Amino acid sequence: EDSHEEILAAYKALIAFLQESGHFREALIKIRDSQDFARTPTQKLYTRLAEVENAVQLDLNNSRIMMHVSYPKWTADLTREFGSLKSVQAKIHVINGLYSLQRGEFENAAHRFKLVSFDLNCPTVISKRDVAIYGTLCAMASFQRAQLQINLLKSGEFKKFMSLVPGLIDMVQDFVRCKFRKAFEFLERLKLDIQLDFHMAKHQEKIYEKIHELAVVQYFAPFS
Repeated sequence: EDSHEEILAAYKALIAFLQESGHFREALIKIRDSQDFARTPTQKLYTRLAEVENAVQLDLNNSRIMMHVSYPKWTADLTREFGSLKSVQAKIHVINGLYSLQRGEFENAAHRFKLVSFDLNCPTVISKRDVAIYGTLCAMASFQRAQLQINLLKSGEFKKFMSLVPGLIDMVQDFVRCKFRKAFEFLERLKLDIQLDFHMAKHQEKIYEKIHELAVVQYFAPFS
């Protein structure tokens, strides 16, 4: 038993080094090798989550991996086995959110990010600030005004994430109140960060386009 723990610890150190170096494909191989030495539920949880988190990075670097990886199946298995753990649930929601974002399913991504608890600890995949930005922009690109009010502005847990980005809550409030000039000025300032963002860059143009379309619909709604 002790030898298994020592071997698993050595694998963890090697996996962390490979991930920090950006060698996610090699890290995934080592993660799968390490599963043979996972004996306790905690050890099995580590290897399962590590595999999913690492595969997220692979997907975003090589879209062909999507043909070989089934996130819904992995996350369903994790939920069934470890879903009672709050920290695990948070990671599952993040992974599903990124999976939906990758597929351009912004509404589903918004709902997933909104469910993430603030005690999230998933630094190799996403920061809390990123959860706020991804969730907010996906919601603005797909929700009606009343939905934004309920799912963002009245959501105590998600507002904790939003508070990490100065001006984000005010921007959503301006959008909901049809103060579009102020809202779009903030979005324009945010655009450069989004264009350089690892997860969001390729979706920025489409998300901003959808936000503008919803703003137009919202503006002319009273006249219809």
